[in-house]
Amino acid sequence: MRFSRSAPDTSARIRAILDLAIRLAMVMWGSGSGAQETTEAMSAVTRAYGLRNIDADVSPGSVALTWTNTSTDESISRRHNLPARRLDYTRLTAAAALHGRIVGRRVELEEAAKQLSRIRVARPPVPAAVRRIGWAVLGGGATVLLGGGPLVAGVAFLAALLIDTLLATLQRRRVPLMFCTFIGGTIGPLAAVLVGIIDPEASATLVVVSTVIVMLAGVTVLGGVQDILTAYYITGLARLMEAVIATTGIAAGVIASSLLLEVLGAPVAISVTEARPEQTPLVALIAAIVMALGFALGTATPWRAFWGVVVVTAAGEGIAVICARAGLDAVWTAALAAIAVGAGASLITRATRTPALPLMVAGIVPMLPGLVLFNGLMQLTASSVAGLFDTFAAAAIAAALASGSICGHYLVRMLVGRRRAVRLSKF
Repeated sequence: MRFSRSAPDTSARIRAILDLAIRLAMVMWGSGSGAQETTEAMSAVTRAYGLRNIDADVSPGSVALTWTNTSTDESISRRHNLPARRLDYTRLTAAAALHGRIVGRRVELEEAAKQLSRIRVARPPVPAAVRRIGWAVLGGGATVLLGGGPLVAGVAFLAALLIDTLLATLQRRRVPLMFCTFIGGTIGPLAAVLVGIIDPEASATLVVVSTVIVMLAGVTVLGGVQDILTAYYITGLARLMEAVIATTGIAAGVIASSLLLEVLGAPVAISVTEARPEQTPLVALIAAIVMALGFALGTATPWRAFWGVVVVTAAGEGIAVICARAGLDAVWTAALAAIAVGAGASLITRATRTPALPLMVAGIVPMLPGLVLFNGLMQLTASSVAGLFDTFAAAAIAAALASGSICGHYLVRMLVGRRRAVRLSKF
């Protein structure tokens, strides 16, 4: 079907087009899309329905869209506050598919508005309880990746399950982000005490580190770095500040909980040196894939894309192992592995019929510098200058992961071509 364009457009139709474009952008943003994709989607939708002279903008907290009549300088604008972001890749994929149908001239304006309304109210394919299990699997897999045994992995699983439940409850009550992550950070040391009671020889540190990784995965820096690299500086800095606030809350929670336990006579033995990745490459690969699949389940990634998550995670972890054995430093190892993840995600996204973003983020989650960050924070608490360097190192690794995955994605777009490279508008 080829839809028709009214000429000239009436004011009512122009407003309907602007409203459709801006609401589609809000769904994409709220589900995890970046500022560039959101802005491009608004411009593409308005062009598809015959509007030119469009000014689209995404800023921290709001999205705006304006059409200007060049002959009269009359303008019609739409502006909305952006919704709270919660990663929901099923909704993002559905919005991307609708965007592709609109750009492909395959759906009329009224029908597109109805389809968007259904997307906005649709429930994820799995219930919230199952998604929480995904985050718990991510926490358990993190301890295995770092050398933990069955007991540590089991306790980390339960701790991550409790953290996600608490965070979801607090977010529904509109508790500020820092207080949410502070409360989440207190769970790790408490779980570590449980490990120490059951088996004093087990590493309590790994449980705390796993909870840090779980919360960092929910506030990924990928989006902020992507916005900065694509010249959306204010939006990118705002998203990076969100990550900084979340990290500060996590650190404060871990430290406060540890101090409280010490006062109560149940100190938790948290060491900055005992947790080191000691797994064989095969076990590390399996643990990384389990972490990525847990993240995919927690973010409601479509089932058809799970095999793609396995592929890109295996590629990234394999490159990371090779680089580490070749003696490359952690930052370059992270960057090269992330490039492989970004390129792989872009190459197979058409086959999975999902945007590249869900595959990219899942692929780099196992490489998040949770251990380095944790060590740095603990050393800073002990007034050690070395903690400052570890904290900077964690930030550098996180930036390398984000920029590397985006670089791999854009390399594929340049080499394969914009029309064949996987983009949101092509589903």
